Order: sequence, then C-alpha cells, then structure tokens
Amino acid sequence: MELPARVWNRFLDELKAMSGAFYFGVSGGEPLLKADCWEMFEHCGRKNIVFGLVTNGLLLTDDNIKRLLDCGIYHINVSIDSLDDAVHDGMRGIPGLLRRTRANLERLVDITRQQKIKLPIIVKTVVCAENLPNQGLERLVGYARDLGIAGVSFQPLAYLEWGDKDENIEQMWKVDPALLRETVERLIRMKREGQPIVNPEPVIAEWPDYFAKAPAPERTSPCTVPLRNLRVYPDGKIEVCGPLQVTIGNIATDSIRDLWVSKPVKAKRAKLVKCRKTCMGTCVVKRRSRDYLELFRRLSR
Repeated sequence: MELPARVWNRFLDELKAMSGAFYFGVSGGEPLLKADCWEMFEHCGRKNIVFGLVTNGLLLTDDNIKRLLDCGIYHINVSIDSLDDAVHDGMRGIPGLLRRTRANLERLVDITRQQKIKLPIIVKTVVCAENLPNQGLERLVGYARDLGIAGVSFQPLAYLEWGDKDENIEQMWKVDPALLRETVERLIRMKREGQPIVNPEPVIAEWPDYFAKAPAPERTSPCTVPLRNLRVYPDGKIEVCGPLQVTIGNIATDSIRDLWVSKPVKAKRAKLVKCRKTCMGTCVVKRRSRDYLELFRRLSR
C-alpha cells in the first residue's frame, strides 16, 4: 500500500528536526503519478527541504514544470535509455515515449534558461544489452553535451538475487562482453576529455566485472552508507542497506529519531559499517574526493 503525503511530510519534518539539512530524492515507478505528490513537493518548498526527482519525462508539462520550479526543486533526472525510439520505447514499454520525453526535456531546458534558473538537469540511463550497440551510450553523452545540461548518469541494470526472475530482465542482462569493454574504454576517454558524464571513472571501469558477475574484491575501508543513507519504499519500509535488504522499521508506524538511536538499529548499522562487500553497479558508493568535487561543479553550473 502506498502511503499518503501526510505520512511522508511527518517523516520529513522529523528527519529535518533530527539531522538538519538533508537531501530527499524521489524516484519510482513514476513519482508524478502519485495523486498527492504535490503535497509533498510543496511541503518541501515551505520547509526548505532539498529535493530532487527522477522521472520518465512524460508528465513534464509546462504546468508541472512551473509547479516544480515554484516548489524550489533542486534537480531533475530524466530517464532516457537510448536515442533510438525502438530501443527506448521497447525498454520502457510505452510507444512514442522517447519522442515525447525529448520534447518535454528540451522544453524544460528552454524554460529554465529563459527564466535564468540554475536547475541541474541530468539524463538517467540504464546500462544493458539493448542500448550498447551503435555507441548508444556515447550518443547520449553527446546529446547531453549539446543540450548544455549537467550530464548523463549511467546506472547498470540491477541484478536481483532475490524474488522471481523476469525473462525480459534476464535478456537485458546478457551484454556482449567485448562490446561492453569497448564502450567502457570510450566513456572513460570521453570523461577524461571533459564530456558530461556524472559517474566516477572507477565505477565505469567495473562494469565488465559487474555484468560478468565476477567476485568483487573486498572493501578495505569502512562502509559509510548505513551512516548517511536511508531508502524508504512507497509502503514506508525503511532500509539502511539496499543490496543486503537491511530493514529497520516503517515510517507509518515508527519514529525515525527513536529508530536511529535504538540499540537494535545501532547494532545493525555498526555491523554494516564493517561489511567488506563491495557493492558494484550502485550510485551511492565508490566516489573519491575529486569525484565529489566534479559532481558539485556540474550541479552548480
């Protein structure tokens, strides 16, 4: 069951009182389909809560763009997996989606420029077998460069070790190893040339091993993710580690302040800090200091 905005707003208020400044990233599914999403966004605007959005772009109409800007949204990620209509629309399952998404994204860029609003805009792309041919990922970087937006953030297809297997996902996972290595080499070269790629170089370099399901080397430093990240699902379930599915409670029934300082949760977090598992293909680890500086530079332009 999806929780109403009032429950989310209560959680956000408690989190702000507990931690001060924080970032609230909203993704989905499609967040703009949530009937009361505007209650959350407007609440963030009133309470000076920094928030961002990942959207497929279909609902980025002029009216919705205005409402998001009025709420003070920090950044918008727009999902585009390929500049080939058949590939993108096939992956997303909506005929004509790419054409409409590109039109809305380009309109968003125009509006922010006309109003002289500094809004970081990022193209969010799933890396998989479908969009590697014909330099599909490289072309997306060129598209972002030509639009003058913050960049492209690549997310390797998630391989779930739990739950039912999806035949379509299994096919998307079967990348051509040689083609992937060539793509990685080109993307790293483009990044070094200053092309707008958000991902850190070490993360891109690990994609071949990730898709080959090769054993990852153990971490040599503490994991800070359970000290700084919360993943909250539409039903309110709270995780401090997504890959290991470590649940600590639910925002519908629990106080995040009480949970965070409780002995059971502190014990879970302490154990996770010592975890030696290297989480490959994720966007929340493996950033170096210079990667954070580059990301800050791109988002501050």
